[in-house]
Amino acid sequence: MGLVDLFHQVKATLRWERGGTANAFGYGSAVVERLLNREGADIPVGTLVQREGTGRVELSSGLDSTGVLGVVVGYWTTTGLMVAGDCPEDAQCAVMTKGRTRVLVDATVNAGEYAFQSGSTPGSAYSSPTAGVGAFGLVDTDGGAGDMPRVHLFGSPLLSAGASSPLTTKGDLWGYDTADNRVPVGSTDGMLLTVNSADAQGVDWQSLRRAAIINLYAPSGGQQADLRFPWAGTLAKWTLLGDASGSIVVDLWKDTYANAPPTVADTMVGGGGTKPALSAAVKNESSSLGSWTTTTIAAGDVLRVNVDSTSGLTRATLILEVTTP
Repeated sequence: MGLVDLFHQVKATLRWERGGTANAFGYGSAVVERLLNREGADIPVGTLVQREGTGRVELSSGLDSTGVLGVVVGYWTTTGLMVAGDCPEDAQCAVMTKGRTRVLVDATVNAGEYAFQSGSTPGSAYSSPTAGVGAFGLVDTDGGAGDMPRVHLFGSPLLSAGASSPLTTKGDLWGYDTADNRVPVGSTDGMLLTVNSADAQGVDWQSLRRAAIINLYAPSGGQQADLRFPWAGTLAKWTLLGDASGSIVVDLWKDTYANAPPTVADTMVGGGGTKPALSAAVKNESSSLGSWTTTTIAAGDVLRVNVDSTSGLTRATLILEVTTP
């Protein structure tokens, strides 16, 4: 069997002759071809070979000569039986190729451009997309009008005729609402792409939110707990939960690890902010932190929880939600 045509490549068919009867087996986009070994020595199974226009098998590790690149998987006997093993001199080698063939183009194409099969005629292609027709692939070698450059086939066309990429920036994604559209790359390293049904394209980039939980047992005035943040972020919300209705006021002090422990001079809340607090209640929360001195946390910072005042509680839990990055 000679070089299989484009139609066989698209059908993803592995074909060889066994006892004179054609047999076809699905094998991804690979095909097995029959090539004549004129090398003057056996070609071991697994050797990378390349066929020239004369039908000879050439040992090669490159893609710069004419023909089809493949790996020897066996050889045919004189009775037409394919046998696993090294390919002897003058035998018909069984060479497995993967979606690579030469196709005719009707316009000049350059290496790296796409070539598209036209209609159902094997071995013909256009150098521009034809929606819903044939197979497409990347051109390995340049070819002018009427030439047959090598094409690495991928499958069925993905683009409608005339479609162009909406992408403009590194990291952009190709999305869709009522038409193909750009999903811009996230604004900050570490953001996550999440499903969002309210977004026109159904996805958007979101910062990851983490929580630090501090349990205060038998809280009394003064310094109650220390913790260190292994990641950078921004304090977005606090929640206080009491074991009963009671009152507590909490201040948060933050400093670098090198300067630890923090002191009251390192307060995040400052004089104009509202400290986390309960007032004759079992729960309270707030994400209105705009008046705080700072809400920024650097990786490695140390946070100290100071209880300014408390009454009526035997246990309280402080939950800090931090968006990262």
